[in-house]
Amino acid sequence: MSYLSDASLVMIPSGVEAGTVFTSKPAGGSADLTFTRSNDTATRVGPNGYIEKVRTNLALYSQDFSQIGTWVPRNGTYTANAGTAPDGTNTATKVTATNIDPYIYQSISFNGVITASCYMKGIGSSIGKNAQVRIGAIPTTIALTSNWQRVSVTTTISGATICGVEVPDPAIIGDEALIWGFQVEAGTVATDYIETTTAAVSVGPVANVPRINFDPVLPRTGYLLWEPQRTNLALYSEQIDNAVWTKDGTTATVNQTASPSGYADADLVTNNGLSGDHTIYQAIGLSATTCTVSAYVKKNTESYVHLTLNLGSNENEWATATFNLDTATSANYANTLSTPSSTITAFGTDGWYRVTMTCTLANTANHILLIGFAKAGAPDTSRGRYVTENTNSFYIWGCQTEEGAYPASYIPTYGAAATRGNDDADTPFASPLTTDGSATIFFHDLGVPDSDVINATSASYRYQASTGNYVSLTTNDTAWRVRVQGGGTANYKGLNDHPKTSPIKVAVIVSSTHYSIFANGVKEVDNESLSSTADFSSIQSFRTNIQEDVGVRKTVQHLVFPTALTDTQAIELTA
Repeated sequence: MSYLSDASLVMIPSGVEAGTVFTSKPAGGSADLTFTRSNDTATRVGPNGYIEKVRTNLALYSQDFSQIGTWVPRNGTYTANAGTAPDGTNTATKVTATNIDPYIYQSISFNGVITASCYMKGIGSSIGKNAQVRIGAIPTTIALTSNWQRVSVTTTISGATICGVEVPDPAIIGDEALIWGFQVEAGTVATDYIETTTAAVSVGPVANVPRINFDPVLPRTGYLLWEPQRTNLALYSEQIDNAVWTKDGTTATVNQTASPSGYADADLVTNNGLSGDHTIYQAIGLSATTCTVSAYVKKNTESYVHLTLNLGSNENEWATATFNLDTATSANYANTLSTPSSTITAFGTDGWYRVTMTCTLANTANHILLIGFAKAGAPDTSRGRYVTENTNSFYIWGCQTEEGAYPASYIPTYGAAATRGNDDADTPFASPLTTDGSATIFFHDLGVPDSDVINATSASYRYQASTGNYVSLTTNDTAWRVRVQGGGTANYKGLNDHPKTSPIKVAVIVSSTHYSIFANGVKEVDNESLSSTADFSSIQSFRTNIQEDVGVRKTVQHLVFPTALTDTQAIELTA
């Protein structure tokens, strides 16, 4: 049987853009799902296995330095499209010196860590002379060559700051050089160049764009990622050398190796080898609730790291989890309030792990998050800290502290806490998708976090027929669950043989009086009567309800058939 040809709605989330999940059927876009998610702070794992963030070039007219008004020139003339650029186009700008220090700049507004970068190339007498990329008074200087070089400078700013290029320096009147591709972006490294003209340009999982997420270890098949709203309260999540992170018996060295983003922006934390504690830490404002802390870590010479958070006000109320980076195992240590839970998960094949700890806080305060060196065995002190006298080191990137019972996808922060809105779609179809009083709804999902706490009355995926009649897939505390709402009366069926953490393929066959459920090739419910007469003569809308107590959803495929499948067909479809 060709299920895709026989279905009246086909949603395979491989085509997404501009706030839309495109469906294959019905033709003409009548079932495309309008997608919303606020804020440009989301990430996803791309098909190359790296974490993709929203990247924005804040600089305007990034290739056209002749745009006077945006660019402010000094001691030079700037001729657009006067040379071959690094991308092979004739879009490089020629700088001609009219005095000793040709400089061109524009004002950039930002709060936090930024990196400015530009491509530069010497011509004739300028070869061998210096050139600079600058943020305010902070420069990076290189010697010009006859080849293109990308030069970058990184610093922290607050508000409006001038960013620009000085080339060549010092110059004599008539010296010439080529520049191209000016970029100013959040973070500590220059990422792939983004062209701009009259406005800043963002790329990646920006607001209202659905996320097709891939497995970082075996990035083959993507799935549509739906998550509830979360906020990363840990500041400067990738800049461990920043002063907001206090170093206690440690040093942090910036940009020492490739991170899970694929760029060389992971920091190295080194033990000073002296007696005492060896951590990095910051105070984080949290409510008296369940929270999760996490970080991406990689062994350099140190095998053991720990996460620690104070749950209350006393020293014996600190939660600690330790992680062995050689064996990919974790251990949790109780305190007078509770015992935390932890996970360690490989990210990719390059030695990176995401380590997480979940615990419940006793009060609302500025709680201290510590990340540092550990050793085998229980903590040496009630505060969960460790004394380790060596000069070992480990890499770290992407620290996150969030209120919630499981770790959500990474949210980068630069100078302030950052919030990613929940993923949502709620779209009526332009035409009914059934042909009689019966239908078959098919769901394929990859599973939800083990620590997720589910509210039994919440829905996650819902296909709505007429008012009071719908089919939804959600979970209870441990297993997948189907809800068939008929005539305003709920009919719940927990699929207890199918843990919520495991992938599931479910086909729900409904009519006006009965329903059957097939899960992973097994008939779980056989023609059971509905509590009230239902009307499934048309499926009119699809809705998500991804709230905190519903958890993460990972859509691989959804289908709606306009009639009831046979048992054989439903078993084959879900096997």
